[in-house]
Amino acid sequence: MDHNLSGLSTRECEHVSQALAQEILGPGVSAFGDGEDGGREATFLGRVPYPSELEAWGGYGVVRAEFRQRTDQQPQDAVS
Repeated sequence: MDHNLSGLSTRECEHVSQALAQEILGPGVSAFGDGEDGGREATFLGRVPYPSELEAWGGYGVVRAEFRQRTDQQPQDAVS
């Protein structure tokens, strides 16, 4: 299933990233707002069911999502 995310604002991108992190890594993810460089961050400490419940990872982790907005770029070029 393809989703066109090109219409997301910076804030909406932040919220989608945080929701995905919480859905995949669990409710122990603590989301934060804008960082000094505009990055979106969340952290977790403890055991998370990733990549699966059987192979769960434990420890401290940082989730970071970057939003890059360039109107002069084709969508297929934006992934490179």
